Amino acid sequence: MSIEPVEDHILEFEPESRLVTTLITGRPGAGSTFIALSFLAVVALVTQANWGESWGLDLSVSYHKLFSKGEWWLAFTATLVHADFGHLLSNSYMLLIFSYFVYGYFGSMAFPLGSFLLAGLVNVITVTTIPEKTNLLGASGLVYLLGGFWLTSYFLVQRQHSVFPRLLRVLGIALMVFFPTTFVPTTSYMAHAVGFGVGMAFAFIYFLWRKQWIRSFERHKFSMIPVDSLPH
Repeated sequence: MSIEPVEDHILEFEPESRLVTTLITGRPGAGSTFIALSFLAVVALVTQANWGESWGLDLSVSYHKLFSKGEWWLAFTATLVHADFGHLLSNSYMLLIFSYFVYGYFGSMAFPLGSFLLAGLVNVITVTTIPEKTNLLGASGLVYLLGGFWLTSYFLVQRQHSVFPRLLRVLGIALMVFFPTTFVPTTSYMAHAVGFGVGMAFAFIYFLWRKQWIRSFERHKFSMIPVDSLPH
């Protein structure tokens, strides 16, 4: 009879790092509610003033006003005015939500400064696709811009989830919230599409510009993972 030696397994451990929090997993920054409500109040006040006769101005934008008459400021004021109360109400809900989160997490350079200026660009692009004297007005271009910014930022920031689940969430929300289910002749779907695309581009540029700051909010959890190994 012979006895063969048995090799003993030694249980070893190695550290594993797991990302658990990012910039947008905490609470939005202070003042988010105030900024969102204040901007919405400005939109409501300018809209109401434009309805009355006190200003005597038409703050909507068209290709003719912009390029033939040189009234370039209308590209920006058009975002603040609405055709009627229903039009104002339809934009207010999503504008309030997205402005709250975009300002709360990314600061004033994202909203209202950068996004409002880019909403003017959205209006300029849009009027080149519609009849020359057709007026464009309303905050829907800005709403879709903020939506594109938020969803793209979520994909770039939330690295604790793998790429495919993040992509599915972004696409699912985009389809549920932004894809039209009915056709309304007075709605500029081009403004929606351009706004969403500009918002996506803005998010990429903003992320690259402030990547170090955004990554500074990441926190990792370390744990020891057992690894079986044989002695040499």
